[in-house]
Amino acid sequence: MESKQQVQVAENVLHCQNNSQDLYMIQERRSANYKPNIWKHDFLQSLSSKHDEEQYRGVTAKLREEVQKIFGEALDLLATMKLVDSIVKLGLESYFEEEIKQSLDIIAASMKNRNLKVEENLYATALRFKLLRLHGYEVSPGVFDGFFDGTFDRSKCTDVRGLIELFEASHLAYEGEATLDDAKAFSTRILTSIDSRNMETALAKHVVHVLELPSHWRVLWFDVKWNINAYENDKHTNKHLLALAKVNFNLVQATLQKDLRDSSR
Repeated sequence: MESKQQVQVAENVLHCQNNSQDLYMIQERRSANYKPNIWKHDFLQSLSSKHDEEQYRGVTAKLREEVQKIFGEALDLLATMKLVDSIVKLGLESYFEEEIKQSLDIIAASMKNRNLKVEENLYATALRFKLLRLHGYEVSPGVFDGFFDGTFDRSKCTDVRGLIELFEASHLAYEGEATLDDAKAFSTRILTSIDSRNMETALAKHVVHVLELPSHWRVLWFDVKWNINAYENDKHTNKHLLALAKVNFNLVQATLQKDLRDSSR
């Protein structure tokens, strides 16, 4: 009797082992045939950039002076807001912290004193809200009351650039701000339904880009190159600001390459 039981146990163990082997064979991962990693010591040591030279730092200083003049030449608050927004997206905010702070102080004060001196369209309102809240200023969703009466008035929200800014502003909502929750749903629905064939190519690309992820949710530096290309295609591009953005991008890239070489060594 005991002999039969031992045989039965042995058969069960063998059966379990076979099942385990079968399971292992089924789950065995196939090779993805990835290319060999190129980020090896010799490759890293070969990285070089002419933008690491001192002469390009001199070019940067001159371009910074030219861009600083633009702040003084801005015709109105909307032009100033556009400039600040471009500087942030191009990764140049650290160069103009004082100028940006002064500009935003003026914009915030004009709202408090109701001395806006800017056309109250959707684009200007949403851009102002976004910039102020991004930089820690107190601003109420009530600024959108002219476009919102229980729901957003589509007849007042036809500008695509305004809808893009409204979409980005809505992602800065605090808990319980129903107006911004409605703004997010409204702008998402309209932007998604727009036929890109009726828009400029650059604007259509901007819509797709922002619907993927709002700009302030992205890792800024990873998005700088995309913003440089987009700014280059803008009809109102400032050549000094664009040149500074390109030089700065190359300088930062050269610095990162140097860090990689040093780390590998």
